[in-house]
Amino acid sequence: MPYDLRRTRKGEERHVEVKGTTGAPTSVELTINEVEHARNPANTVDLYVVSDIAVDTRIDPYKASGGEVRHLRNWEPAEEDLRPCRFTYRVPGGDA
Repeated sequence: MPYDLRRTRKGEERHVEVKGTTGAPTSVELTINEVEHARNPANTVDLYVVSDIAVDTRIDPYKASGGEVRHLRNWEPAEEDLRPCRFTYRVPGGDA
């Protein structure tokens, strides 16, 4: 499933993607499935970015708190806003 939540209200279905970061809300990592799903005209997707999350690593389990929420309604990631950050390399001769 390329989204985190499904919300239905008055017959309207929306898919929700949530991303979190301990830093500023300047960028988040996306999978190819998340991008393709959000770009599909058959889907209505909202993106929530929670930034500036505080994490207390002195306790077990860790505890997250705080954060600022930014809501991008009807989110469709534009090509100019995407940057490749990872590649999968097929090793030659590794198909054996």
